[in-house]
Amino acid sequence: MYENWIETYHLPPGQYINKETSKKYIMLHHTAGRHNPYKTIDHWAHDNRGRVGTNYVIGGKSTDGKNTEYDGKILRAINDEYYGWHIGKGGSYYMKEHSLSIEICSAGGLKNINGYWKTWYNELVEEEQICFLNNSFRGYRAFHKYSEEQLKSTKANILFLAEKHNIDVREGLPDMLKKNQEAFSFNEDIYNGKVRGLISHSNVRNDKSDIFPQDEMIDMLLSI
Repeated sequence: MYENWIETYHLPPGQYINKETSKKYIMLHHTAGRHNPYKTIDHWAHDNRGRVGTNYVIGGKSTDGKNTEYDGKILRAINDEYYGWHIGKGGSYYMKEHSLSIEICSAGGLKNINGYWKTWYNELVEEEQICFLNNSFRGYRAFHKYSEEQLKSTKANILFLAEKHNIDVREGLPDMLKKNQEAFSFNEDIYNGKVRGLISHSNVRNDKSDIFPQDEMIDMLLSI
């Protein structure tokens, strides 16, 4: 049933790695950008960074909360058998070739400028769209909140991929959370590809804040 949620909106040929690989990992990301998943994929298609992209992109709410047209919308940018360069400099080459990737549209970490919370591209964020953390994460105390619909779609996407590719998504993030470990921190075993299952970009890159530890995200991961 979960596949019925997904719309195909492919990156053009040449914008992903056209090599078939079995999949052992699912990695979660957020865009640090705007809420429209179509524009996210279009940007990847026309930038000069090479074959950067994820298999799936999940739309969100605008930073003012007024535009919900794409909230929870799942797009497939790259078919499962192929992959894009979604990790960058971190992680084992095996993991890069054998991971599925899910990108959540979110403006990411926010800065307080003269009493106003703003994105890195200087867009004002309304307070109801902000997640305030008790402790800072990767230098940020506030983030653009993952919406309820996004979290619902992310869970559905994860479960669909887990069943399709026989990936135990209780391993990785959910297992670390249940053991009260620092689940979203850099993890050397994950970096080296030793932990299969459900992982985060922040597990393999110290300079990335996706995924950040929003309470509702943690609850969703624990429910898998």
